[in-house]
Amino acid sequence: MISRDDCKTWEGFLLLDCRDSVSYPDAACADNGFIYAIYDRERYNAREILMAKFTEEDVLAGKIVNKKSQLKVIVSKLG
Repeated sequence: MISRDDCKTWEGFLLLDCRDSVSYPDAACADNGFIYAIYDRERYNAREILMAKFTEEDVLAGKIVNKKSQLKVIVSKLG
């Protein structure tokens, strides 16, 4: 979700990964207009580190609308 007023109100909603056992510990806004989120999935089974690359427009639309946005990109998989 996006807040434009210091977290008083929120708009939009983009679910980055609907699977069980995921966490979203870190996100950053880049100068190129994309938001990057890094998270893990199943630390003890799948042992994946994933990335999501998306825009505010994607969040407001509730789905990926930018053709360069990506969800569930595996960055690292142990084992």
